[in-house]
Amino acid sequence: TLFRSVKSIIPERLTFTEKEVEIYDPEEITALLKACRSDYFRVVVQVLYMTGMRKQEAMHLKWVNVDFRRNEIRVREHRAAGSRIKDRAERTVPMPPPLKKVLLKWREVRPTALLVIGTSSDKPNWKWLQTLKRTVRVAGLNCGNCDGCNGSGDCSRWYLHKFRATYTTTLLRSMDPRSVMEITGHEDIETVMRYWKPLKRSEAARKIATISWTSSSRKRR
Repeated sequence: TLFRSVKSIIPERLTFTEKEVEIYDPEEITALLKACRSDYFRVVVQVLYMTGMRKQEAMHLKWVNVDFRRNEIRVREHRAAGSRIKDRAERTVPMPPPLKKVLLKWREVRPTALLVIGTSSDKPNWKWLQTLKRTVRVAGLNCGNCDGCNGSGDCSRWYLHKFRATYTTTLLRSMDPRSVMEITGHEDIETVMRYWKPLKRSEAARKIATISWTSSSRKRR
């Protein structure tokens, strides 16, 4: 029949298993920061962790786009330097007070640099992943169970995009998905919602403990 002949030329829809989004625990971030051998890489980790920028966005971030007065970081495309924003998602990211303190201090270290976290010669640094893996291994933070740990020694649980996933999940626990989409530069709400992970039992208990279950004041008759 016509239906069968048409069906025979239409390829079957490919299926795949969507991987669960992984994020870092606050304890892991603290341990990693303590393990950093240089102030430079410690700044790199904090920028990735507290802005959710993609690797190339952070690599090409310029001081001119860091607004200390408004506490904002402008993520912009730099085609001349080979940096293109995915989905053309140029945006403005709020700068948390802890990160502002870090960057103000770092600015004093490199007063003439154009890039915020470039190399010593003020070029984009492509070796962050290698530095991350080495820092994790030397500090004894490898999980010890993944293929990486059992093979090359580079733990598969530690990678750069996981900072962005952690940032997105953290925002989703405090604000609406539409705002998170704007801040992170994701293409759609569906993509953002993949990062909405439940709290750990201990974290949920702490948040529940802060909820006001009764009125703090009673009306007088």
